[in-house]
Amino acid sequence: MEKVKEFIGKYGWKFLAVYWIIFFSCVGLITILVALGLTGEARFGYDALLAAYVITKILQPARILLSVGVTYRIASPNITNNLQQTVSLDDRKNGT
Repeated sequence: MEKVKEFIGKYGWKFLAVYWIIFFSCVGLITILVALGLTGEARFGYDALLAAYVITKILQPARILLSVGVTYRIASPNITNNLQQTVSLDDRKNGT
């Protein structure tokens, strides 16, 4: 539980942004897939949206893990520092 609090304290708003982007992407994509169904004829409605929401809720643990992984890769200071060091090494090679 301590690691969760530390993660939220460090990456809070970034994690929420990534989580909601993944959530709405899943709901949108699954709604389209459910609406198209096996026939390929689009039938958008509340039933497709409800089915997409239920499937998205079933996938919630995977979405949370994906959000944590993506957030850590995007916002980790070590990765940012490594990228800055790589850029500065490239600048030295180019003579700038």
